Amino acid sequence: MVTPEEQRTLQLENAEADERFWDGLHDMHQESAEGHKQLAANAERKVTENEAAIANATAKKAEAKKRIEGLKKGEDVAGGLSRLSYKECLKLLGWNASDVHNEPSTRADTGLEGHSLG
Repeated sequence: MVTPEEQRTLQLENAEADERFWDGLHDMHQESAEGHKQLAANAERKVTENEAAIANATAKKAEAKKRIEGLKKGEDVAGGLSRLSYKECLKLLGWNASDVHNEPSTRADTGLEGHSLG
C-alpha cells in the first residue's frame, strides 16, 4: 500500500517534471515568436525596397518608351548608346558589391565581363 508521504513525493516529482516541460515549451514558443517577428520585419523591409524599385523601373521604362517614340519619329534623342552591364543588372536585382565581385561569371577571366542580360 502507498503511504500518503510516497504519494506526495510522486506528485511533487511529477509536478516538477511538468514545470520543466512547460518551461521548455514556453521558451521554444517564445523563440519561435521572436523569430517570426524578425521574419515579418524583414519581409516588410523587402516590400518597401521592392516598391521603391518598382517606382524606379516604371520611371526608367517610361524614359525608354519616350526614346523609342522619338527615334521612330526621326528625332534626335539623348542616351541609348549602351546597355546595362551584367554587373549593373545584378546590382539592380539587389546583389551587393561583394556578391557581384565573387560571382564567377562577372570576373574578367571568364570572358563574360560586361555581358548584358537584355
